[in-house]
Amino acid sequence: MNDKQHLLLMLMKGYLRKNPYAVFSYTNAALLYGTPRWDGEGQSEIHTVQLSKKFVNRKVITHIHPHFSQMEIRGFKVVSLIDLLTEICLYDTAISAISSISHHLHNNDFTIEEILSYCEQNKWKGGIARLRHYLRFASVNDESPLETKVRLKLYEMGMVIPKQQIVIFCRNGKNYRVDFLFLFRGRKVILEADGLIKYSEDVNARSAERQRESDLLNEGYEIMRVMNSDLDNNRFFQQLDHYEIPHRRYFGRKIEKVHY
Repeated sequence: MNDKQHLLLMLMKGYLRKNPYAVFSYTNAALLYGTPRWDGEGQSEIHTVQLSKKFVNRKVITHIHPHFSQMEIRGFKVVSLIDLLTEICLYDTAISAISSISHHLHNNDFTIEEILSYCEQNKWKGGIARLRHYLRFASVNDESPLETKVRLKLYEMGMVIPKQQIVIFCRNGKNYRVDFLFLFRGRKVILEADGLIKYSEDVNARSAERQRESDLLNEGYEIMRVMNSDLDNNRFFQQLDHYEIPHRRYFGRKIEKVHY
């Protein structure tokens, strides 16, 4: 447990002493578990409401009770991680839910089998059908919420499915791992889902990235970079069109179903 989580726990514990009937939103539980949040990520706020009401947090409506579940951290009962994911599936967006599941799969916090077992044991609980459905779209290879968002956007737009987290071996002896790789019509197009953000402050990292890009270009790869802002406007579609990324023949399952 890091300092931020410990501080949040202590604040929540202190609040409960004075307000024993308080209900905490899952934003708090998400912070405790380091679960990615698209709405206000990183804010150590305490959100509470009385038992008889639901809590409205921006676009989110939730009513989670951290003190009814099995898990206990430093004497304070909180929801288990899979309980938290079930709440996110039920009350948050598909993107947030699948990002959260993928994040914890990547971190080996649980396995797909453990989630399926939980679903089987709690099949009548609210949110289980969504959890089971969203699990189909989660990926252990997603290293960041942005990668999940890009991958789902590609799927939703009907583009061909790229290979993910592929290691490319160069003739100069170096090898590089790329986020996504499209192979079609003799072309090799790399899609990096972090843009230049993580290289913007560190001079050495920027230099290493330029060398990496040069090596990959020399091997005949094309490189497309996507930032989070590109997904909120038409630029991502324009990039895919520019690189002539083909559509797949069948679109497959809908990420969000009408009925669960």
